[in-house]
Amino acid sequence: MNDSTEGSRPQSVEVTCPGCFHPRAGDPTAVCPICKYRPNADRSGALLSVGTPLKRYVVGEKLGQGGFGITYRGFDLKLHMKVAVKEYYPSDFVGRSTDRKTVVLNAGEREEVFSYGLKTFIKEARTLAQIQHPRVVRVLNYFEMHGTAYLVMDYLEGEDLATYLKRQPNGRLPWRQAITLMLPVLDGLRKVHEAGFMHRDLKPGNLYWTDDGLVLLDFGSARQVNSAHSHSLLIYSAGYAPYEQYLEGNLTRQGPWTDVYGAAATLYFMLTAQRPPSALERKQSTLRQQPDLLKPARKWVPDVPEALDAVLKRALAVEPEQRLQSMAEFKRQLEAVFVEEEKRVAEEQATEAGRAVEKQRKVEEQRVAEGTRKVKEQRIEQGAASKPPVKWRLRAAIFTVTIAGLMVWGGWVIRSRTLAQPATEPKMVQIPGGCFQMGSPAKEADRNDDERQHQVCVDNFEISQYEVTFEEYDRFCAATKRGKPIDAGWGRGQRPVIDVDWNDAVAYAEWLSRQTGKRYRLPTEAEWEYAARAGTTTAYWWGKDIGRNRANCEGCGSQWDNQKTSPVGSFDPNPWKLYDTAGNVWEWTCSAYDQNYGGAEQTCANNNLTSPRSLRGGSWINPPAWVRSAGRFGGTPTARNYGQGFRLARSL
Repeated sequence: MNDSTEGSRPQSVEVTCPGCFHPRAGDPTAVCPICKYRPNADRSGALLSVGTPLKRYVVGEKLGQGGFGITYRGFDLKLHMKVAVKEYYPSDFVGRSTDRKTVVLNAGEREEVFSYGLKTFIKEARTLAQIQHPRVVRVLNYFEMHGTAYLVMDYLEGEDLATYLKRQPNGRLPWRQAITLMLPVLDGLRKVHEAGFMHRDLKPGNLYWTDDGLVLLDFGSARQVNSAHSHSLLIYSAGYAPYEQYLEGNLTRQGPWTDVYGAAATLYFMLTAQRPPSALERKQSTLRQQPDLLKPARKWVPDVPEALDAVLKRALAVEPEQRLQSMAEFKRQLEAVFVEEEKRVAEEQATEAGRAVEKQRKVEEQRVAEGTRKVKEQRIEQGAASKPPVKWRLRAAIFTVTIAGLMVWGGWVIRSRTLAQPATEPKMVQIPGGCFQMGSPAKEADRNDDERQHQVCVDNFEISQYEVTFEEYDRFCAATKRGKPIDAGWGRGQRPVIDVDWNDAVAYAEWLSRQTGKRYRLPTEAEWEYAARAGTTTAYWWGKDIGRNRANCEGCGSQWDNQKTSPVGSFDPNPWKLYDTAGNVWEWTCSAYDQNYGGAEQTCANNNLTSPRSLRGGSWINPPAWVRSAGRFGGTPTARNYGQGFRLARSL
């Protein structure tokens, strides 16, 4: 006979949490470690109950709540995937009916405002659903129900930017990384503005950190530009909202420049870990003829360029008409900071070169003078005074030193394209041009849909024998005062550089080109596969099966299996003497990623910072299927992780 006490104990089983739809093992009545949901726990009456059906969706636990809406985790019963569901719920003047679903007004006099907000919410959802931009959260569906409206969006894995920054050293990011992350977001906001909408609540909490970069969230506060009812729907976050958002009626003067302020305030926080002072307090300080309460970013972080501080000052101007007027202009000026800073570094290096040359000139003069003195002393000692005088001609030493593309001669700086002492160049392998079948045959095991087989021809070119190493990349960082990427604790030296995005790889190639006078770049996707195959047609350059100890990947049968990167050249090269074309790290190419192979694989993309780029070769953490010669992947130019690096190419 069973013990009733024993039988009543909670059983450890695998269940799907109704709050976040994530499988978990353990006591089903315990608190979920992911979403903190616990059955039968007290719950706010403003929230929909977990498990509430909304057409084809099921509501889970709350993700967030603001003045005008509540966002829930959700599950699409038709597509069997997680979603985010936003409910229009202006909490100041609505509540729930006794059915715990229907939204009702607390006071009848707010009906006009509620109805206007509801119409705007739906119109906004319809508009945002048309905006296809990787930095703007995708709207999947919208509908009216229970006296209100709902907006269904992609569910993103990650965390908000505010939470991410708390885990960074000193709570902030290096200025180059911060700008690189924000530029695609500005491009997404430009799309929103072109559609006639604004966000009006930009802040770190409304940007989501994902592996692909930042994504703009929470459009629940967005309102149609120049709305006559906007004064009834005021919403802002102190420090991130501009002065005009504190005003009502015709005084508001809101437009794209309003979001410029919020974006600039967010960037300021990313750089300094300091929230800007309230725009209302800044305005009052100005009226009292007192100094601006906003301090330059350089006060908190001295290595922030002066040019960046100047851009932030214009973007954070209190008066709307004195501010940068559009996201496009803000983006252009931020991009110009990179150019200005690179020019400044080059000038500093040239100045240092001039000082070094002047020092060397003085040393040479002293050496010549000392030599002359010794000769005269020797002549006297040998009785040379009685002999006919010997005419000595001392030729001034002429020498050159070339640094950072500038030649210094006799104290004068002259532009030069080559270096007397060039930076260390990678070992290149010359690849003969030819035609090949790019992609994989339909019968190849583990092939993906983006590997359509087609003939491609390439010209003669060179490609580096090894992946770019930490030793090489760290030299670039030291020369340009760029922040060094993380090595995950595995060591640097001859390991392939990781934690670099596409922009980093392009910047390295451009820097090396300036240092050497040779034109380096990333290989096109077609060049990469042509070189990796080295004339072979099998799944891997060594055959159709993965074998053992051929590459660094998870399940490749080597000592590095699923542990970390291996030093470059740890495995046998392919027939064209190229190392690590299979595994170790994904390698950036210069080509845009086109799933259908429409020709982009044969060219280098422009510096558009949003469209995906192709990566090839697979990495240490991927299974064998990904390290096949035809395996490919598309990543945004700002994506960084511990499995991405690159190698270089040159045209001939």
